[in-house]
Amino acid sequence: MDRGWVITLAFLAFIASMAGIGLVGAEFLPAVDQGFINISIELPPGSSLEETDRVVRRLEEAIYPLPEVASVYSRVGAGSEFSFEGNTSERATIDVRLVPLAERSRSSAEVAEVIRGFAADVPGAKISVTATDNFGGGLSGAPIQIQLRGDDEEAMERLLEEVAAAVRAVPGTREVTTSLEDQRPEYRIEVRRERIQELGLSVPQITSAVRTAVEGQVITQLRSGGEEIDIRLQIQGISDENLDVLASVPIWSPVAGMVPLAEVVRFVPSFVPTTLQRDDQSRLMTVSASIFGRPLSAVMAEVAAALATIDIPPGISVQFGGDVQEMQEAFGDLGVALVLAIFLVYAVMAVQFESFRHPFTIMFSVPLAAIGVVFGLVVTGTPLSVPGFIGLIMLSGIVVNNAIVLVDYVNRLRAEGMERTEALVQAGRTRLRPILMTTLTTVLGMLPLALGIGEGSEVQVPLAVVVIFGLTFSTFLTLVVVPIMYTWIDTLGTGRIARLFRLPASRRALSQGVEAQRQS
Repeated sequence: MDRGWVITLAFLAFIASMAGIGLVGAEFLPAVDQGFINISIELPPGSSLEETDRVVRRLEEAIYPLPEVASVYSRVGAGSEFSFEGNTSERATIDVRLVPLAERSRSSAEVAEVIRGFAADVPGAKISVTATDNFGGGLSGAPIQIQLRGDDEEAMERLLEEVAAAVRAVPGTREVTTSLEDQRPEYRIEVRRERIQELGLSVPQITSAVRTAVEGQVITQLRSGGEEIDIRLQIQGISDENLDVLASVPIWSPVAGMVPLAEVVRFVPSFVPTTLQRDDQSRLMTVSASIFGRPLSAVMAEVAAALATIDIPPGISVQFGGDVQEMQEAFGDLGVALVLAIFLVYAVMAVQFESFRHPFTIMFSVPLAAIGVVFGLVVTGTPLSVPGFIGLIMLSGIVVNNAIVLVDYVNRLRAEGMERTEALVQAGRTRLRPILMTTLTTVLGMLPLALGIGEGSEVQVPLAVVVIFGLTFSTFLTLVVVPIMYTWIDTLGTGRIARLFRLPASRRALSQGVEAQRQS
């Protein structure tokens, strides 16, 4: 085959591999199967402990028969172990422990998806099912997170619901929640202004009476051991579940004498968020979602397309957070590291070969490795992640070894007087076995990591896949492409372009003198 066609095919293969990156997908870190599933249950406010327990038992009866389940531990009347909301009768959690990974055919994420199907049949309950992943997620704890910032809270709340609906419509999204969904009930007290005017009362009087009834009033102090302890007088029995006591608190009216509080105020039930978030003095609201069955990059692209169709009010900004933000930042930093690694490899070879031409020839092994990397990720269905990117950086220093061995031996043969083409053929024959042995030992060493044997090994798979396929493709293509590139670039040595790749004449003469002394 003509040498031009070989280079053309290699170039087209590289372009095709770059275009195929979209088929690979990307994620921040691979999901790690820890064998634990957490189920969070929340019933409507005011639900009794018995109602919550019935929901828990219904889910337990559906979960226990699953062959992957080893044990189930439930807590009724309690929030999450790390929740700041305290224990309430309408909350419960279920922790499911699975059998070891080697003894089951489905991953924890797949089992969690089955349990979500059970949860969908439970009416009137908000149920969240999460496969516990100690390594697969970022610091944010949410693969998809969309952050809204602004000052108009009403407009932000409306936009938040639109964004949440758009995210729910994207295939692969699960557990779509907003920061406003976690709310607690409260009562807002509205003063009947016309009535208090009729009774000769004022708003400060009503406010003082309510504060005294709810918080009590310090009537004296007790001295003990040099300390003064407040003695607070409070009305017994006041709670947010029973307002009868508060409604009957008497207030003195100069017109009607003692009147109950209920005669001058209205108790309006409402719900408020348990937490309010601010960032740079602006109100912050978030939409969070987990993903199942699709790479993070694919889901992110569809979510971004859906957000582009939403009319965002002025003064409100929308941006990605969660694993998406961390992945973008990490890939940006690792991209800089990859470019720096390639430059340093080239610089070291330029010093070693005392030439810019031969290192330039050797560096063609790197794009050849990229062909194998993309092919390997597509074939194995492995998304590109941070470990895979680290494998790319490693690969930039590994794949050049075979080309170095080949080019160095060619230079030695030519220094002994052998013609260029004959030296290339002889070097290929002589160095074929060492090159294949070096590649084989590296590939076999990485193979156990690529197989993902054992729990928690998923994080190592992308790195191993990148190194194995990249090195394998680069090795075989190097034996064909690098000799052709060596011939072309060496031919340039007879023309003006060679000046770009030559060392200064004085430096070259010094190098030749040192080499002559070394041979003598």
